[in-house]
Amino acid sequence: MISPRYNRADAIIMACRIILLVLTGVELGGCMFIPTPSVSGYSVITDKTINSLEPGKTTRADILLKLGEPGERLGDDRIFVYHWEQVAGIGMVPTSLTNDHYLALEIGPDNRLKRVKEFSGDWLHPIASPSHSLGQWTSE
Repeated sequence: MISPRYNRADAIIMACRIILLVLTGVELGGCMFIPTPSVSGYSVITDKTINSLEPGKTTRADILLKLGEPGERLGDDRIFVYHWEQVAGIGMVPTSLTNDHYLALEIGPDNRLKRVKEFSGDWLHPIASPSHSLGQWTSE
């Protein structure tokens, strides 16, 4: 009697290998997410730091000492804008889960802080630029 080349156990092992190969291809194709918590731009400006900025008390020099040079200076150097981006992870396809933060500080004619506003999205609804919200805020 001639025995078949493959028996049932070999066929099951072969099917499992094919399924594993397909699943590996899907993961490498972009469905895999690698957590890589990091920050770009300025370091994270914490709520504690933001709350320490007191309108009417904090001076322009205090702001520059605490936060450094702003990313943007607007309105004849009376508005400082700081930006930082938090990255939660990167997918195998060039995508990432990010959250942008903007901190706008308005300085009055007496060189003291007049107003503070933080603009940020969330992980699912990030903001690309606060220009619309910042425009409304500066016109108030």
